[in-house]
Amino acid sequence: MSHQPEPRIAAVIATTSLPMAMAAIDDLALTFALPAIQRELGADIVQLSWVVNGYTLAFASLMLPLAALGDRFGRRRVFLFGSGLFAVASVAAALAGSIHALIAARIVQGAGAAAIVPLSLTLLSSAVPEARRPLAVGVWSGINGLGIAVGPLLGGVIVDGLHWSGIFWMNLPLGVVAIMAALRILPKSERAGTRFDLLGSLAAIGFVLPLSWALASGQEHTGGSAIVVGGLAAAAASLTVLVVRGMRDPSSLLPVRRFGDRAFVATNVAGLLASAGVFGAIFLLSQYLQVALGHTALQAGLLAAPWTLAPMVIAPLAGLAVQHIGARPVLILGALCQATALTWIDNVVAPQLDYPAILTPLALAGVGMGLTFAPLSAAVMRKRPEADRALAAAIHSCLRQLGMALGVAVATAAFLAGGAYLPGPAFVAGLQRALPICIALVVASAMASACLPGVTRPASPGPTPPTGR
Repeated sequence: MSHQPEPRIAAVIATTSLPMAMAAIDDLALTFALPAIQRELGADIVQLSWVVNGYTLAFASLMLPLAALGDRFGRRRVFLFGSGLFAVASVAAALAGSIHALIAARIVQGAGAAAIVPLSLTLLSSAVPEARRPLAVGVWSGINGLGIAVGPLLGGVIVDGLHWSGIFWMNLPLGVVAIMAALRILPKSERAGTRFDLLGSLAAIGFVLPLSWALASGQEHTGGSAIVVGGLAAAAASLTVLVVRGMRDPSSLLPVRRFGDRAFVATNVAGLLASAGVFGAIFLLSQYLQVALGHTALQAGLLAAPWTLAPMVIAPLAGLAVQHIGARPVLILGALCQATALTWIDNVVAPQLDYPAILTPLALAGVGMGLTFAPLSAAVMRKRPEADRALAAAIHSCLRQLGMALGVAVATAAFLAGGAYLPGPAFVAGLQRALPICIALVVASAMASACLPGVTRPASPGPTPPTGR
């Protein structure tokens, strides 16, 4: 596909990005709708966190098996299945009459997203030559950034002007357009015909699901509770099976030797830690604007725009930077921007706050996001052979989702230890207890990024040597 014309490549980027943007819009819009959901469905903050974490559980648990199914039965086919499932589950979420029904619908949404996210990146990477891939991934991330930017604003308009369920209803037409575009533009992907590793897939689910569950339950139970300890033990046992099988069988779901290089490990550790720090902070700060400061959902979306708009602009530029200087310095800079911004916000948050006090750090946090997530996606696919791309993207996306679950769980637990879901000082006290943990996670992601190898440039051919004549 390296000789495809530019319009064709642009069409593939747009087509693979649309379902990603649909999921991003949904996630960010939902975050800003949580106070409205809390009021109407009578949910507490732990149940609200499960609206987020239920999605994450299914998303993270099913990515590896669904990526393997894509290799077995065709990546486009599984990608289309995920897009359709996400749209149908969105209708169920819109019709939910209780918090438990909403959580259940979100779990099904997560299953759809588990097919969309890794295969979106895989289909894109297969359509773009290696030299152009960082820029293409940057544009892909920029379109995802557009979803992040539009999400809070659209969510605010829908919640204030209509009803929070409209956030989910809008996914139905978006899903139909995404499916039609994929059928028309994406070529049928070849079936690899590889054996589907059922035992490895069950072990992958057995690792991710109880681990995510234990992380998400941490705010409800003490660290020594049976549910947390049992979840961690089950995850450890499943991971052992997955790794041992991967070391012995090259055709297993997780062939360890193919994914054991330093760059792949460092990129994924950095992605997990960055996701934990950033999304743990977003989960609480989006609600701080409404619960503590008293803004409407639309006002909160507008106030958060500097944070959510910046990645749309920065991500493509970050892709260009990765092409020239490599991912390591870009990722370190992005993490430092995030840590600085969150530290700044932590020092100024108060029950009554003038917006200009947080305008600059919100914009800086947005720049940091743009410098982080696009380069991470490019780095994980760098020099990855065609046969490994779906699994590499799935591993990376899975760990980032685990990071989000970790961040939301840890931030919520810290919030509840120091404050309460009430207007004024109680909310601020909890927020100031949680933000330092998010900052530490982001700093740790910078340290992991520092372990990436530097960019290797081909030797310059230089002048033609003399022939001696």
